[in-house]
Amino acid sequence: MELIERIPYVTAFSAPSGKARIDLYKKAVGKKEPLQWLKVVKSCWLRREERSGGVEGTLEGEYGNRAKRLLHAELAEALGIGEEEVEPFIERYLKENI
Repeated sequence: MELIERIPYVTAFSAPSGKARIDLYKKAVGKKEPLQWLKVVKSCWLRREERSGGVEGTLEGEYGNRAKRLLHAELAEALGIGEEEVEPFIERYLKENI
């Protein structure tokens, strides 16, 4: 639950260029660290929101989706729920507890 409780406070990656940002994503996704996966997911989500739902870069989307799958798998196992239940669980938990 600690990781879920930290979601609103986790900072997104900041990089001077698209290539640098993709390099950060690549390194983060390659680690077995759920906090790093969360940072990738949050970074991609924030960038997509900044573009008002516009098209995200192919690599950015791939790393964001990969990080999301890894994070959901890890949380599903820890919580004893299905991966498809993770996102609704997080939303409900944050709404009720944060």
